[in-house]
Amino acid sequence: QLEKQMPILKKKFLYAADFAKASLPDLLGADKLKAARQLTATQMAHVLLLNDGKGQFTAALLPAMAQWSTIRCIVPVQANADALPDYLLLGNYSHYHVELGRQDANTGLLLINKGGGKLHAQALPQSPLQGEIRKAASIQLGSQRGWALVRNNGSTMLVTATSVQR
Repeated sequence: QLEKQMPILKKKFLYAADFAKASLPDLLGADKLKAARQLTATQMAHVLLLNDGKGQFTAALLPAMAQWSTIRCIVPVQANADALPDYLLLGNYSHYHVELGRQDANTGLLLINKGGGKLHAQALPQSPLQGEIRKAASIQLGSQRGWALVRNNGSTMLVTATSVQR
């Protein structure tokens, strides 16, 4: 993938074994690395950011089931009788390079809000929420509240809470 972005590397490293042994300074040049802005990623998991109301945020890891696939859309729902908002996590992504594989384990994950930043993950058995869901909009379907779900390269789905939790 790097050679596709930087074709000069094909000429610099004629053999795959040489390319495999090369360090980052060998690949990019020590002078360019010194001049480059370097950033470090320290958190790759999905997190909930809690705002204290004074502009300070605390990160809390989402439950393990929320880490299984990409999250592209979060829908506030009322899944139980309390006054706290619950959340439906939707997503997936399958257009990665072949060596990374598909991320398609998300068939809708319900996060039940327990308050104080604590969320309980609840899988949706027999969920119809397949595919790469990108966007959701709340709609009224007769007397029921529902959602229009837009899927990448797929049809739009109309769902209600009862159709998802069947």
